[in-house]
Amino acid sequence: TNSAVLNMLIPVFTLLIVIIRGQERLTSRRGVGFVLAITGVLILLRVENFDFSNKSFVGNILILLNCLSYGLFLSFGKNFLEEHDSLWVTAWLFLCGSVGLTFLALPQWQGFEWPSFTPKLTVCMAFAILGGTFPAYLLVNWTLAHTHASRVAMFGYLQPLIATFVAWGWLG
Repeated sequence: TNSAVLNMLIPVFTLLIVIIRGQERLTSRRGVGFVLAITGVLILLRVENFDFSNKSFVGNILILLNCLSYGLFLSFGKNFLEEHDSLWVTAWLFLCGSVGLTFLALPQWQGFEWPSFTPKLTVCMAFAILGGTFPAYLLVNWTLAHTHASRVAMFGYLQPLIATFVAWGWLG
């Protein structure tokens, strides 16, 4: 729950970064949206009960760092994506990410037992990669090359809506 709420700060962090970097202007409309978003997140997280010893504190900090990192990617990646093919960039992003995650996962592989690859599992895996993950990254990279980073960051607000319709359509 905290992750879902905190990830809604990605557009807020992105807007803050692009304004500081001079890529976009602060308008009154954006300022009001910024304040409302921060206020909403603080209310949903019950900031009045904030406690450093809370068991979710470290996880929340890591999620906030992820939000900040993604905002930095959107801001700094914009110029690169304007100059390079989105499909090429997405493919390299997946390749580099796969290599990095492989090294992180190596210690876990000692006790790992492969599941039985049923046709249903295979279709679900293929859909997760080819239907959900790769097209989403490709769309973000392509869109970032053609519009403002703060607008691309707003895509995060569509994810729960899309996931709901996919789950409803696929799983009833």
